Amino acid sequence: MPPVLIAYAAFLLLSFAAITWGRAGFGDRGAFLSRYRVYSELLVLLSLAALFWQLPRAHGMRLMWAALPLSLVWLVTTWRHELPQIEGIFIVHQTDLDYYVAEGHNVPREVMPAAFRDFGLLAARQLGAYDPSRVANRPRDLVADSRVLDATLAPSVWVAPPTVGKRAMIVDAYGPGHEADAVVWLASDERQYRGTLEAMPRAPLAFGPRTGLLWAVYALAGVEPGRYRVGVGVDDAISPAVLWSDEWITVE
Repeated sequence: MPPVLIAYAAFLLLSFAAITWGRAGFGDRGAFLSRYRVYSELLVLLSLAALFWQLPRAHGMRLMWAALPLSLVWLVTTWRHELPQIEGIFIVHQTDLDYYVAEGHNVPREVMPAAFRDFGLLAARQLGAYDPSRVANRPRDLVADSRVLDATLAPSVWVAPPTVGKRAMIVDAYGPGHEADAVVWLASDERQYRGTLEAMPRAPLAFGPRTGLLWAVYALAGVEPGRYRVGVGVDDAISPAVLWSDEWITVE
Protein backbone atom coordinates (compact mmCIF):
# COMPACT_ATOMS: atom_id res chain seq x y z
CA MET A 1 0.00 0.00 0.00
CA PRO A 2 1.43 3.44 -0.89
CA PRO A 3 2.76 5.56 1.99
CA VAL A 4 0.29 8.36 1.24
CA LEU A 5 -2.67 6.11 2.09
CA ILE A 6 -0.97 4.99 5.29
CA ALA A 7 -0.38 8.64 6.22
CA TYR A 8 -4.01 9.57 5.56
CA ALA A 9 -5.25 6.61 7.61
CA ALA A 10 -2.95 7.54 10.50
CA PHE A 11 -4.17 11.15 10.35
CA LEU A 12 -7.80 10.04 10.51
CA LEU A 13 -7.21 7.67 13.41
CA LEU A 14 -5.36 10.34 15.38
CA SER A 15 -8.15 12.81 14.58
CA PHE A 16 -10.71 10.27 15.82
CA ALA A 17 -8.83 9.98 19.10
CA ALA A 18 -8.47 13.75 19.56
CA ILE A 19 -12.15 14.45 18.80
CA THR A 20 -13.32 11.62 21.05
CA TRP A 21 -11.26 12.99 23.93
CA GLY A 22 -12.18 16.63 23.35
CA ARG A 23 -15.89 16.16 22.64
CA ALA A 24 -16.75 13.42 25.11
CA GLY A 25 -18.86 15.87 27.11
CA PHE A 26 -21.37 16.22 24.26
CA GLY A 27 -22.50 12.61 24.69
CA ASP A 28 -23.89 10.30 22.02
CA ARG A 29 -25.74 13.12 20.24
CA GLY A 30 -22.50 14.96 19.60
CA ALA A 31 -21.01 11.97 17.81
CA PHE A 32 -23.70 12.17 15.12
CA LEU A 33 -23.26 15.86 14.31
CA SER A 34 -22.80 16.37 10.59
CA ARG A 35 -19.35 17.93 10.91
CA TYR A 36 -17.99 14.72 12.44
CA ARG A 37 -19.51 12.31 9.92
CA VAL A 38 -16.96 13.30 7.30
CA TYR A 39 -14.25 11.40 9.19
CA SER A 40 -16.04 8.06 8.92
CA GLU A 41 -16.83 8.77 5.27
CA LEU A 42 -13.17 9.54 4.54
CA LEU A 43 -12.15 6.33 6.27
CA VAL A 44 -14.48 4.36 3.97
CA LEU A 45 -12.98 6.09 0.92
CA LEU A 46 -9.46 5.33 2.09
CA SER A 47 -10.38 1.70 2.66
CA LEU A 48 -11.76 1.48 -0.87
CA ALA A 49 -8.64 3.16 -2.27
CA ALA A 50 -6.47 0.63 -0.44
CA LEU A 51 -8.62 -2.20 -1.80
CA PHE A 52 -8.30 -0.94 -5.37
CA TRP A 53 -4.53 -0.73 -4.90
CA GLN A 54 -4.34 -4.43 -4.02
CA LEU A 55 -6.52 -5.65 -6.89
CA PRO A 56 -5.31 -6.27 -10.43
CA ARG A 57 -6.09 -3.33 -12.69
CA ALA A 58 -8.73 -5.20 -14.71
CA HIS A 59 -10.60 -6.29 -11.57
CA GLY A 60 -10.31 -2.82 -10.07
CA MET A 61 -11.78 -1.15 -13.16
CA ARG A 62 -14.73 -3.55 -13.24
CA LEU A 63 -15.38 -2.91 -9.56
CA MET A 64 -15.14 0.85 -10.08
CA TRP A 65 -17.64 0.88 -12.96
CA ALA A 66 -20.01 -1.28 -10.92
CA ALA A 67 -19.75 1.04 -7.91
CA LEU A 68 -20.13 4.30 -9.89
CA PRO A 69 -23.92 4.11 -10.57
CA LEU A 70 -24.52 3.00 -6.99
CA SER A 71 -22.52 6.00 -5.79
CA LEU A 72 -24.62 8.36 -7.91
CA VAL A 73 -27.86 6.89 -6.56
CA TRP A 74 -26.50 7.22 -3.03
CA LEU A 75 -25.52 10.85 -3.70
CA VAL A 76 -29.01 11.78 -4.91
CA THR A 77 -30.72 9.95 -2.05
CA THR A 78 -28.56 11.34 0.74
CA TRP A 79 -28.60 14.89 -0.66
CA ARG A 80 -32.38 14.90 -0.74
CA HIS A 81 -32.57 13.33 2.72
CA GLU A 82 -30.12 15.79 4.26
CA LEU A 83 -31.49 18.90 2.52
CA PRO A 84 -34.07 19.78 5.23
CA GLN A 85 -31.38 19.45 7.90
CA ILE A 86 -28.97 21.63 5.93
CA GLU A 87 -31.63 24.30 5.40
CA GLY A 88 -32.65 24.02 9.05
CA ILE A 89 -29.09 24.67 10.23
CA PHE A 90 -28.85 27.71 7.96
CA ILE A 91 -32.17 29.06 9.26
CA VAL A 92 -31.09 28.66 12.90
CA HIS A 93 -27.86 30.58 12.31
CA GLN A 94 -29.53 33.30 10.22
CA THR A 95 -32.39 33.88 12.65
CA ASP A 96 -29.99 33.90 15.61
CA LEU A 97 -27.90 36.55 13.87
CA ASP A 98 -30.90 38.68 12.88
CA TYR A 99 -32.36 38.38 16.37
CA TYR A 100 -29.06 39.35 18.01
CA VAL A 101 -28.77 42.54 15.96
CA ALA A 102 -32.42 43.49 16.52
CA GLU A 103 -32.66 42.49 20.20
CA GLY A 104 -29.12 43.16 21.41
CA HIS A 105 -28.79 39.68 22.93
CA ASN A 106 -28.51 36.14 21.62
CA VAL A 107 -31.26 33.54 21.59
CA PRO A 108 -31.08 31.21 24.62
CA ARG A 109 -29.80 27.81 23.46
CA GLU A 110 -28.97 24.57 25.26
CA VAL A 111 -25.60 24.04 23.57
CA MET A 112 -23.93 27.34 24.49
CA PRO A 113 -25.08 30.03 26.97
CA ALA A 114 -26.40 33.21 25.38
CA ALA A 115 -24.11 35.33 27.58
CA PHE A 116 -21.04 33.57 26.20
CA ARG A 117 -22.17 34.13 22.59
CA ASP A 118 -22.93 37.79 23.41
CA PHE A 119 -19.40 38.13 24.75
CA GLY A 120 -17.86 36.55 21.65
CA LEU A 121 -19.75 38.73 19.18
CA LEU A 122 -19.11 41.89 21.19
CA ALA A 123 -15.39 41.13 21.35
CA ALA A 124 -15.28 40.44 17.60
CA ARG A 125 -16.99 43.76 16.89
CA GLN A 126 -14.70 45.72 19.21
CA LEU A 127 -11.61 44.15 17.62
CA GLY A 128 -12.90 44.94 14.14
CA ALA A 129 -12.86 41.28 13.15
CA TYR A 130 -16.58 40.82 12.56
CA ASP A 131 -19.61 43.10 12.59
CA PRO A 132 -22.92 41.16 12.77
CA SER A 133 -24.95 44.17 11.66
CA ARG A 134 -23.33 44.07 8.22
CA VAL A 135 -24.66 40.61 7.38
CA ALA A 136 -27.90 40.54 9.40
CA ASN A 137 -31.28 41.01 7.74
CA ARG A 138 -33.56 43.78 8.89
CA PRO A 139 -36.42 42.40 11.03
CA ARG A 140 -39.79 42.24 9.32
CA ASP A 141 -42.70 44.42 10.37
CA LEU A 142 -45.94 43.15 11.87
CA VAL A 143 -48.79 45.03 10.21
CA ALA A 144 -52.15 45.70 11.85
CA ASP A 145 -54.82 43.77 9.94
CA SER A 146 -58.51 43.78 10.91
CA ARG A 147 -59.79 41.33 8.29
CA VAL A 148 -61.95 38.42 9.43
CA LEU A 149 -59.89 35.24 9.60
CA ASP A 150 -61.16 31.86 8.43
CA ALA A 151 -60.13 29.27 11.03
CA THR A 152 -62.20 26.40 9.59
CA LEU A 153 -59.93 25.28 6.74
CA ALA A 154 -57.73 22.20 6.99
CA PRO A 155 -54.29 23.02 8.42
CA SER A 156 -51.56 23.47 5.83
CA VAL A 157 -49.01 25.52 7.79
CA TRP A 158 -47.73 24.71 11.29
CA VAL A 159 -45.80 26.89 13.74
CA ALA A 160 -43.12 26.11 16.34
CA PRO A 161 -42.93 27.82 19.76
CA PRO A 162 -41.72 31.38 19.08
CA THR A 163 -38.77 33.10 20.74
CA VAL A 164 -39.82 36.50 22.09
CA GLY A 165 -37.66 39.33 23.38
CA LYS A 166 -38.37 42.95 24.19
CA ARG A 167 -37.70 44.26 20.69
CA ALA A 168 -37.81 41.22 18.38
CA MET A 169 -39.43 37.83 17.91
CA ILE A 170 -38.49 34.67 15.98
CA VAL A 171 -41.14 32.48 14.37
CA ASP A 172 -40.33 29.14 12.70
CA ALA A 173 -43.01 27.38 10.69
CA TYR A 174 -43.56 24.55 8.24
CA GLY A 175 -45.79 24.86 5.19
CA PRO A 176 -44.95 22.79 2.10
CA GLY A 177 -46.38 24.44 -0.99
CA HIS A 178 -46.97 27.77 0.76
CA GLU A 179 -43.51 29.27 0.50
CA ALA A 180 -44.95 32.34 -1.26
CA ASP A 181 -48.15 33.06 0.71
CA ALA A 182 -47.63 31.80 4.28
CA VAL A 183 -48.09 34.38 7.05
CA VAL A 184 -48.03 34.54 10.83
CA TRP A 185 -50.86 36.09 12.85
CA LEU A 186 -50.91 37.63 16.32
CA ALA A 187 -54.34 38.20 17.83
CA SER A 188 -55.69 39.54 21.11
CA ASP A 189 -59.22 40.54 22.09
CA GLU A 190 -58.68 44.08 20.77
CA ARG A 191 -56.39 43.80 17.73
CA GLN A 192 -54.49 41.51 15.40
CA TYR A 193 -51.28 41.71 13.37
CA ARG A 194 -49.97 39.95 10.28
CA GLY A 195 -46.39 39.25 9.17
CA THR A 196 -45.00 37.55 6.08
CA LEU A 197 -42.84 34.46 6.44
CA GLU A 198 -39.61 33.82 4.56
CA ALA A 199 -38.76 30.61 2.72
CA MET A 200 -35.53 29.11 1.50
CA PRO A 201 -35.01 29.44 -2.27
CA ARG A 202 -35.02 26.21 -4.22
CA ALA A 203 -31.74 24.42 -3.63
CA PRO A 204 -29.55 23.38 -6.59
CA LEU A 205 -30.26 19.77 -7.54
CA ALA A 206 -33.14 19.62 -5.06
CA PHE A 207 -34.50 16.43 -6.70
CA GLY A 208 -38.01 17.13 -5.50
CA PRO A 209 -40.29 19.80 -4.00
CA ARG A 210 -39.05 22.52 -1.69
CA THR A 211 -38.72 21.62 1.97
CA GLY A 212 -41.44 23.98 3.20
CA LEU A 213 -39.30 25.38 6.03
CA LEU A 214 -40.42 28.94 6.87
CA TRP A 215 -39.14 31.54 9.28
CA ALA A 216 -38.91 35.24 10.06
CA VAL A 217 -37.58 37.66 12.67
CA TYR A 218 -40.11 40.39 13.47
CA ALA A 219 -39.72 43.80 15.06
CA LEU A 220 -42.11 44.35 17.97
CA ALA A 221 -41.83 48.14 17.96
CA GLY A 222 -45.18 48.61 16.19
CA VAL A 223 -47.11 46.06 18.26
CA GLU A 224 -49.24 47.33 21.12
CA PRO A 225 -48.41 45.80 24.52
CA GLY A 226 -50.57 42.84 25.42
CA ARG A 227 -50.99 39.10 25.27
CA TYR A 228 -51.37 37.59 21.80
CA ARG A 229 -52.17 34.18 20.44
CA VAL A 230 -49.89 32.98 17.63
CA GLY A 231 -51.29 31.50 14.46
CA VAL A 232 -50.08 30.75 10.95
CA GLY A 233 -51.95 30.47 7.71
CA VAL A 234 -52.28 31.44 4.08
CA ASP A 235 -52.87 35.05 3.07
CA ASP A 236 -55.86 35.74 0.87
CA ALA A 237 -57.23 39.11 -0.16
CA ILE A 238 -60.81 38.23 0.80
CA SER A 239 -60.77 35.61 3.54
CA PRO A 240 -57.29 34.72 4.86
CA ALA A 241 -57.02 31.32 6.53
CA VAL A 242 -55.40 30.80 9.92
CA LEU A 243 -54.49 27.83 12.11
CA TRP A 244 -54.32 28.96 15.72
CA SER A 245 -51.64 27.31 17.81
CA ASP A 246 -51.46 26.82 21.57
CA GLU A 247 -48.63 29.37 21.73
CA TRP A 248 -49.14 32.78 23.34
CA ILE A 249 -46.69 35.66 23.57
CA THR A 250 -46.58 38.73 25.77
CA VAL A 251 -45.44 42.01 24.25
CA GLU A 252 -44.30 44.55 26.83
